[in-house]
Amino acid sequence: MSDRDRSRSLTAHSIRPKASGKVIVSDAGTPREEAPPAAPVELGEPRRSGPRPPRSPRTRRADRLVWAALVLVAVAVLIVALAAPLPDAGSSGPAVAPDATVATIRLDPRVDTGDPVTAGVGAPMPAPSGRQVSGTAPATPKRPVSIACGGDVMGAWGVDAAIRSRGADYVMKEIKRVLKPAHVAFLNAESPFSNAGSPQTWKDVYFRGNPALVPAMARAGVDVVTMANNHCLDYKAPALLDSIRRFNKVGIKVVGAGRNAAEAWRFRYVTRNGVRIGFMGWTDIMPPGFAATSSSAGAAVGPLWSGAARVRKAIRAASRKADIIVVAFHWGVEGTHYPIRQQIQEAHAAIDAGADLVMSHHPHWLQGIERYRGGMIMYSFGDLVFPPLSRAAAETVIMTCTVSERWITATITPYLLDGNGVPHRATGGAARSILKQLDRFSHARGTRLTFDWAHQRATVKVKRRDR
Repeated sequence: MSDRDRSRSLTAHSIRPKASGKVIVSDAGTPREEAPPAAPVELGEPRRSGPRPPRSPRTRRADRLVWAALVLVAVAVLIVALAAPLPDAGSSGPAVAPDATVATIRLDPRVDTGDPVTAGVGAPMPAPSGRQVSGTAPATPKRPVSIACGGDVMGAWGVDAAIRSRGADYVMKEIKRVLKPAHVAFLNAESPFSNAGSPQTWKDVYFRGNPALVPAMARAGVDVVTMANNHCLDYKAPALLDSIRRFNKVGIKVVGAGRNAAEAWRFRYVTRNGVRIGFMGWTDIMPPGFAATSSSAGAAVGPLWSGAARVRKAIRAASRKADIIVVAFHWGVEGTHYPIRQQIQEAHAAIDAGADLVMSHHPHWLQGIERYRGGMIMYSFGDLVFPPLSRAAAETVIMTCTVSERWITATITPYLLDGNGVPHRATGGAARSILKQLDRFSHARGTRLTFDWAHQRATVKVKRRDR
């Protein structure tokens, strides 16, 4: 064999594939033969081309299984994507955040189940009555509601004289400008408004108001009154029950008093802008025989006499039925500008139990405002429609609390009472004096007012806590 023929024979032998005899397993889990190693190519000589060797039936079967698996996965992904819920039209983002983490959260503590709930932060669970679950992103906020609150309204003495000389609407004219625009107005009916009944002459002070003021209050925008106070039975049960009937007739709801204890302790509810607001009142100032019982009319006894636990339980129960809770207490010491410890403890307990606003009275003088754990407390409004016995008793305010999903903003409007007890809008130096004094009283409770001298009013704001 010549050198040329030997060279060709060696080259042809070097590129002939050799079966390895080994079997390996593919990624799809199908056994197949190991692919033969690439044939070496001798330098200086071009690589020869030829037909691709046929694939084995086992390899073709494995490929088909792989493709079938990929198609099934793609179909499953498509089904899941189509079944996913779309976000609400009013939401600001997807129903579930793409990178939602997992956190342990607890439902509204007013409806505590005792067990934490684990859920994706990006997919908050709905809380009772539209409230937010603590630790989650806020839901679409409801429209805010404004609640105007004020102090004592009575219809006797100089107020009665003003009604007879100038009419009941004149008495309410100035405060109507603030009460009427609010979604709800809540005041303290300090006297019965009736011609019925007989006086409790054993009391040092007793009175009965001109019933003509009741429809005037309705025309001025009043929606709810509390009669839980130390004058509701001044003319005994007939005058109290007649007053409740008169209020109901003109569409004003009465809380804190009734024909028996069950009625006196019943919350009343008002719905505005789709927001349900619960109201209730109690009195710590309790003359003998004024407490409503199972068989007699009277007032709802406050925590000083009925026990704090009972009041807390009532607030917690009402908070499950409403979005906002407003309560009033008749308490404290007359003729003082600062609350006593009992008032502070009861106000804090009410907020802790679920109240949003604590709007109170009895001292006849202004006391301070306190922001506490996402709620707003007014310790005493003083008198609103009431003949003043001193300069301090003639100074009062109306608080219009705008409550949104996250904030409570109180706008404070100052008033001065004239000699008959008719309120007039305070202006100039009188407005500055009232608001600066209220700021000083509030500072003692860790709260400061923001003044708006251009409009002669003030504001205070608190962020609502998750409940």
